[in-house]
Amino acid sequence: MAGDGQETPQDKSLQDQLLDALLQGELQDFRRLLAHPRVNPNHRYGKPHFGTCLELACRQRGRHEFVRELLSKVKPNINKIFPEPLHYAAGRGNAGALELLLHDKRTRVNAQDSAGRTALHYVAKSFPAGEESADYERCLALLLAHPDVDANRANHKGFTPIHEAALQAGKHAVQAFLLHAKQDLDLDSARGHGRTARQAIVERFPELKNSLPENQKDITCGRRDPQSRLIVELQERNLENFCQLLLQVDTEGSIVADPNYQYGKPINATCLELASKEQDSEEFIKALLRAGADPNVVNPLTEKSPIHVASENANAGALKILIDHKTTNINSTDSHGRTALHYIASRRIGEDRDQDCLSMLLAHPDVNINIADNDGVTPILSAALADNKACVETMLKLKAEFLDLHNVKLNGEKTVWNVITEIYPDLSHLLPNYSYSVYALQPTVHSQLIQHLHKRQTKEFIEKITLHNRENEYVNDGDGSYTFLQYACKHGLHDVVEILLKNGADPNQTLENNRWPPIVISCSRRHHNILMLFLNLPSNRKLDIDATDMKGNTALHYAAKHGDLNSVLALLSHGANIEVKNIFDKPPLPAKAVENLLNQCLKADGKHYPEEDDYKVLFDYEILVPNKIQTSTEKVTKNDDLPLTELTVEDECEIVIPKSSFCQLNAEMEFLFYLSKSEEHRYLLKHPIITSFLLLKWYRVRFSFYVNLMFYTLYVIFLNAYILVEVENAENDQDLLMNLANGSLPVRTQFLLISLTILLSYLLIRELVQFIMCPGQYIKNAENLLDWSLIILTSLTLFVKISNSDWRKSVTVMTVLLSWAELVLVTGRLPRLSRNIQMLKTVSWTFLRFLIWYSLLIISFGISFYTLFHDARVDKEGENIFEDLGRALFKTFIMMTGEFNSDDKIPFKSTNVTGHILFMLFVFLIAIVLLNLLTGLAVSDTQAIQNNADILSVISRIRLVYEIESMMLGWHHKIFLLGIFRPFAYRLENWVKAISLFPPSVHSKHVCVLPNKGNNIITPHEDGVKCKMDVEILGAAMNIIGSRNRATDIDLIKNRLDAIEKCQSANSQILNVILTKLDEIQTK
Repeated sequence: MAGDGQETPQDKSLQDQLLDALLQGELQDFRRLLAHPRVNPNHRYGKPHFGTCLELACRQRGRHEFVRELLSKVKPNINKIFPEPLHYAAGRGNAGALELLLHDKRTRVNAQDSAGRTALHYVAKSFPAGEESADYERCLALLLAHPDVDANRANHKGFTPIHEAALQAGKHAVQAFLLHAKQDLDLDSARGHGRTARQAIVERFPELKNSLPENQKDITCGRRDPQSRLIVELQERNLENFCQLLLQVDTEGSIVADPNYQYGKPINATCLELASKEQDSEEFIKALLRAGADPNVVNPLTEKSPIHVASENANAGALKILIDHKTTNINSTDSHGRTALHYIASRRIGEDRDQDCLSMLLAHPDVNINIADNDGVTPILSAALADNKACVETMLKLKAEFLDLHNVKLNGEKTVWNVITEIYPDLSHLLPNYSYSVYALQPTVHSQLIQHLHKRQTKEFIEKITLHNRENEYVNDGDGSYTFLQYACKHGLHDVVEILLKNGADPNQTLENNRWPPIVISCSRRHHNILMLFLNLPSNRKLDIDATDMKGNTALHYAAKHGDLNSVLALLSHGANIEVKNIFDKPPLPAKAVENLLNQCLKADGKHYPEEDDYKVLFDYEILVPNKIQTSTEKVTKNDDLPLTELTVEDECEIVIPKSSFCQLNAEMEFLFYLSKSEEHRYLLKHPIITSFLLLKWYRVRFSFYVNLMFYTLYVIFLNAYILVEVENAENDQDLLMNLANGSLPVRTQFLLISLTILLSYLLIRELVQFIMCPGQYIKNAENLLDWSLIILTSLTLFVKISNSDWRKSVTVMTVLLSWAELVLVTGRLPRLSRNIQMLKTVSWTFLRFLIWYSLLIISFGISFYTLFHDARVDKEGENIFEDLGRALFKTFIMMTGEFNSDDKIPFKSTNVTGHILFMLFVFLIAIVLLNLLTGLAVSDTQAIQNNADILSVISRIRLVYEIESMMLGWHHKIFLLGIFRPFAYRLENWVKAISLFPPSVHSKHVCVLPNKGNNIITPHEDGVKCKMDVEILGAAMNIIGSRNRATDIDLIKNRLDAIEKCQSANSQILNVILTKLDEIQTK
């Protein structure tokens, strides 16, 4: 037998004996010969066998034991474009050999021959009728049962296996496909000769129409799922609707149909990959790329990118759009190292589109024509082995001087030069005239890094980036669509992100065409472990934690949107800004997201039953009080042996930072204060997490509030007592301070004056400290203006001699009014009184707001009355109230309340009917309409306040606690900065700590409530029970926990029902196939 393998002439007889043993079925002799050191198991026999022993064993029935022996010596994949042993076994119905090949992990189960046919195509094409069909059906079942087999891969003509079965095998072959893989079959995407597999089956076998799996369009009919509709519009070739779906966004500005979505079975592809298969899909591909589709995305099942699919199917239009796209990697390789050029080279060029694809690829300036696949085969060698003479000739004509024809060898022996001269001697004149190639183009480090990333070869990427990263040379590179860091964040490559950041990659870098910051990508893809890599970076890396994408969304926006409590807490603890809004004016923490996060903070005891005494309900407050991470400016040395007041001195270029725990004390009310100011979040203030936290916080700060209330109450009492005493002694005109110096004042007056001086000093110091702490916010608060007015008026009343008695009385009256008004406001901060003060404020503001506008109408009436009556005479004794403009306007405002005195105050006799008409209009518009309108508004506001009494009470308490906490922390901080008062600041520190629920040293921000022990509250970092949880708060918490458990149970039941329905559907389909076969048997 002639052969061209690797054996030497003296071993020829042994090779012949090996073949004879295989053909005669002598297994023992075959084993003995196979073990001989001079026997080559990869030997390829010539005419009439034309194949290796493995191929011959797969072609024959009953030789599966020979296959088993051979697989221990040789690889299961021995060809590149010719049929593989897997193809032979499937095409001959050799189920035993096929099973062995499929169990070998090295076997490429989706390998394609030069026509693009897989093993399933071979089974479908050869599937016989009658008794022999059992072996083929078993082969089909073995292939379809393999988890990696693609049942919908089309050949170069667009025919899927079941499509080919319908055209060439017959009804029984189609039924076998439906029996073993009905739910995995896609009958509507691929088109062969312009028809889908469904159309071909229905046309040839209409009786099978009801047995076919549902059309994707029928599945999504009645559903409003944009992602499912997108694939349907692509299959139906409805470009207008397809583009409309890609343009749609939700309320947060996010696309509703992801162009990079990887559809599951039976499609197993993205829209871009499907469009790249089909001819005349250029407009769909353009739309997808404009919508952000990634042209380099790799299919996890086929491990091909769209450019491979387009080349494999010779889709010239799709290929041109893809390679013209600036982010497409034209040298992208699949899992076997093959580029798009490999795919087009392995096709036998028979149509113009094949030649067009080849010319486009060769003309691209970035194409590397010498990339070898995993077996060392370059594109031109692949073309020669596939007998693609036209491709070899074209490559030699266009790229001869760039081809590496001597360094690449087939099976380690023949060079590409030798292979071409032996197969195509008539092309020798096109070969370069030098004896060896001096141009061996090798892939650059940059391109290799891109390939490693796209193929998820993290180990190789890390090794190469570590080896070649000199002066951060490659860490900030990318593939045109993403930087390496962006790509790794998107696909969850934790180790790659870690090594890039470790080697100095810019954590904030983006591209002009991709403005997604890496930290935002990690949160949008729910990669919490990658997010932590960014957050744990040292401060000198200058991570922008509030970086935004094109729509203004920050990492916190996406973490809250996905309900990722851990990521939200991590971002908040590192200083993420909760007030940054996106372009749609949406905050990072919308109400629904916050509600979801708060619900997650309530947990039931998993160790005790609800009836047990030790049953606990856990209230986790970490979202309200996140652990603040030390910033770059706080360089505190951790040494537990040093006393609290000792200072840590850094290098002389650094600031001396006090080693005090206060430096790390957190304001615990900031988040709640933010929620109280937001109308969107106000309904959440009744959530048990918030109300329980406020209850605990109130226990800490109420002493400070009551002390302040006591001081101010004394101040008002003493001030009014002093004023009353002074009114009684108004005839005494001596100067107050002189009388005090002479000792001529009564004892009670002296006592009141000294007491008021002390209390006034307290108020003055308090206001000054608040102003120094935060002047901007202080000035915006109208109540502070009231405080300063009271301080000034009190000082004038006590210490200034006002000679004009009218002015003195005016100052005194204003002082009395302001003092009591301030007392009303202070007492109104109490939770039980907050509703009343809120009603007063709201109604007053409503009246004022409307009166400012309607005052224009009142002024017009006042001027009109003045014009008519200013010179009129009054019959009865009295004066004309309209004789000047000021009095006319004043009387008009008074008359608005219904106080007319029209009989003796308004001189109607001095005018004609105009005065009466004017007065009637005034009564109708002002006294009736306007006054009743204001009354109705007041009633409406009052009713709304009463309906929201609980929320208003919580808001009042939040603001009160926030003010006290801010003042305490501010006092300590300002005093601490003044060196001379620092000892006092350290003594004040314990007082400041007393108002904090969770000091910085406490990492667990939760409390436990014992419902069966009187609602006692246990704080882990404190000993003993100090307070009890409110019954209503605990009841609300238990309701949330219970509803969450019920929802989980309902979801579980729904999943089980869905599974049962699927099983019933599958059983019904199997029964239909069985009944169909029984009908055929009866017919015969």
